[in-house]
Amino acid sequence: MHFDNMIWRVFLEVNTRDKALKMISKIEQTLGHKIVLGTCERYWKDETLYEVDFTIPLNCSNIEQAVFKSLILANKINREWYVIGPYETQTNIWHFEGICSKPNFIGMNWANFIIENDIA
Repeated sequence: MHFDNMIWRVFLEVNTRDKALKMISKIEQTLGHKIVLGTCERYWKDETLYEVDFTIPLNCSNIEQAVFKSLILANKINREWYVIGPYETQTNIWHFEGICSKPNFIGMNWANFIIENDIA
């Protein structure tokens, strides 16, 4: 069982992709981990937001380490999170996530993270 990455989705209060990328750079500095960017596009429901998906390395070998490390990292964005799990979706397949509807991180409107172990 291994937890390679922490998957993030955030909504940023910016009006251009360039500004979104600058904020992603600030998030990267805050988290202290290299971000691997997925999508970065204007949110279709609200033109004042950019929806950004990215991952950061987690590199944990068990669920206990992964949950603890993900909470330490999430705390850098905001101290109040609604967490779901951890729970097994199948035998030895773990899921844990957090949702923050009012991050303290300036310019961030909403944040979500998910960790799941590899199925290999």
